[in-house]
Amino acid sequence: MSASAAPIKHEGFLTKEGGGFKSWKKRWFILKGGDLSYYKTKGELVPLGVIHLNTSGHIKNSDRKKRVNGFEVQTPSRTYFLCSETEEERFTYVAELSFEMKFNNISPTKQPQQFVGFTTSNNDNINQQLNQVLILLQTLQSQSKKIASFQNQTYEWNLKHHQNLKNVLKSFNRLNSIIDCKGTKNELNDQSNNENNNELGELSFHQKIINAYNPLDPFSEELQHLIMQIDKSLFIQLRDDSIEIVYPFILKWLKENSSLAIIVLSLVIIWECSIKFNHLFGIKKFKDINKKILQCLDDFENKGIITTLINQGVFPFSEDEFNNLKFFLNS
Repeated sequence: MSASAAPIKHEGFLTKEGGGFKSWKKRWFILKGGDLSYYKTKGELVPLGVIHLNTSGHIKNSDRKKRVNGFEVQTPSRTYFLCSETEEERFTYVAELSFEMKFNNISPTKQPQQFVGFTTSNNDNINQQLNQVLILLQTLQSQSKKIASFQNQTYEWNLKHHQNLKNVLKSFNRLNSIIDCKGTKNELNDQSNNENNNELGELSFHQKIINAYNPLDPFSEELQHLIMQIDKSLFIQLRDDSIEIVYPFILKWLKENSSLAIIVLSLVIIWECSIKFNHLFGIKKFKDINKKILQCLDDFENKGIITTLINQGVFPFSEDEFNNLKFFLNS
């Protein structure tokens, strides 16, 4: 294919150092067919000159006369000094011209005399460089696909768990009201809230727990979601049967090293159960659970989790209260 019929690979204005007085002038450059032609302005048909890239040469950055974004095109007959408008444009020209010069020098369509000084080692070196570029492009493409896949997975996860995250935050926001109710039997034995909740014939929290419980799946997501809604007004509705369902969840949450909010919620429920349902804790089932809960609390202390809760101001006990709770669990 002739240079005139070849497709244009790149075009744009560059500033070129001229001959004679060495003045710098802005010219319109077109890269195609292995030649870099330059014109007085855009749209001209006849070039002022042509830089042949089908000869051995070299392209490199240049700071000639402290020109910004400069580069030079070295050919056997002459060295051309050029400047681009931006650093990015210079990088593009240097890369494209370097590739064009190397590619043209290994093209089988060129005449033998154009291979003066060209050796097999040069060819191997060029092939190696081209392979490196190909590997880089493949790596970038692979990384791009991984990023897109990660973004899709993140979106799907957020969509799936958005409601669960809202529930956890809602539970955490209720901790203050739960903590405020801790500490006296009079508060826990106040049945007025329970009676008010049933004025409209709604199911009590106790009955909802009973209805949601499935012996074949005692830790179902539905039941766990229901128990996570617990606050003072709901806790006082619990009875012996429902607390036998709720209490094992406390151990499950603590053993799973749940979020700090769930740990605090668990501790408050244990405290309240020790007061309102003290009569149940002589049963072997509850004794076994309490011993395992105590092991979890010891583990939390060793890991610094209790200290973290204290520093964040959300630990629901004084030092004496916490010691009393551990004594109760060990009794």
